[in-house]
Amino acid sequence: MILNTLQHINVIIAEDHQLLRDAYCTLLKEENTITITGLAGNGKELLELLEYKQPHVILLDIEMPVMTGNEALRLIHKKYPEMKVIILSMHYTGYVMQEFIAAGAYTCLSKNCSGKELVAAIYAAFNNINAVIADMQDSVGDREPIIDFSQSALSDREAEILKLACDGKLNKQIAGLLNIRESTVDFHKKNLYVKTKSDSMASLIKYAIKNGYTTL
Repeated sequence: MILNTLQHINVIIAEDHQLLRDAYCTLLKEENTITITGLAGNGKELLELLEYKQPHVILLDIEMPVMTGNEALRLIHKKYPEMKVIILSMHYTGYVMQEFIAAGAYTCLSKNCSGKELVAAIYAAFNNINAVIADMQDSVGDREPIIDFSQSALSDREAEILKLACDGKLNKQIAGLLNIRESTVDFHKKNLYVKTKSDSMASLIKYAIKNGYTTL
């Protein structure tokens, strides 16, 4: 898979509760490669935003006034099929999620998901990593689905950065060696963590050794 080299992931948040909008904004502003380009309180406002803003990813609540997220999703998928829509909902059952995926959503997350899961989903959507939803619903229907962003092969640039990081090089040093911006290194490293399902440098190194990217 060839990784898109854009430096920022543009995100629009559509959520009718101000408190949740603020929480999402606070969380995502900590990611220097994610830019919030718009906020909407209902589906109608979202569609109006899309007339002059073209985000890479939309975070979409389902239960909103004026126009629901479900209605907006179907219109977005028809008019902007390239946009990735991540559904955020409290109604987190396999049947409901399957309907959203069929209507064009990239994936669905519970509003109870962790910040790390939300950020990982955004990076995965941006990089067109398939979202596999397993254990959608057990026999009694009260089990939350498990989202797994399928691992994809690393790009040549990611492999270079992974090897240098395993050699102990800092982002600034890697940027100098590869003649790229430090922010570009940071962007690729974030995607490495998503792709390899690593949660620390130690686990990233373990992945690199296991898959032949470094011998250390």
